[in-house]
Amino acid sequence: MEENNKKCKHHWIFMESICKRIPSDHYIEYTRTDLFFCEKCLEQKQIKKSSNQLYNTPKPDWYKE
Repeated sequence: MEENNKKCKHHWIFMESICKRIPSDHYIEYTRTDLFFCEKCLEQKQIKKSSNQLYNTPKPDWYKE
């Protein structure tokens, strides 16, 4: 199967986003993990984003609750 994945011309399909907001003493950590799968070979991948924001600043544009 691994050999087939190397030859696959992936067609990625979005599955879901997992968003987390983790407060600490001085800032808020925002994380977002987007999950995808290839509809041809069923390989999965994740794209992660994170950012530390000070309190009283806007959350990142890419973060969705």
